Amino acid sequence: MALADDALAAGRLEELARLNSRFHEVLAQASGSRTLTELITQLRWKMEWVYTAKLPRRAQDSWREHREIVEVLESGDPDKAARVVVRHIARGRDVHKEQ
Repeated sequence: MALADDALAAGRLEELARLNSRFHEVLAQASGSRTLTELITQLRWKMEWVYTAKLPRRAQDSWREHREIVEVLESGDPDKAARVVVRHIARGRDVHKEQ
């Protein structure tokens, strides 16, 4: 998260896109689901392109949500984790629908 904080503060958008992809890849790997990991890896370039295109409007919120996801995963509450992840996905989807 510190790398994302630094990139946000410096306005390094390309780096944030790469870090966003890596965040999702690490979560997929941690899930133990080979299918999910392969899917996220296959979508990486598209996710980076979309993330970069919408980044100025979403970067700070997205990383705040990433922090919340990590915190809830560390707490060990799978139901809350599911709610937080679904909310993160919905917020990202809503930003993309606005365009």
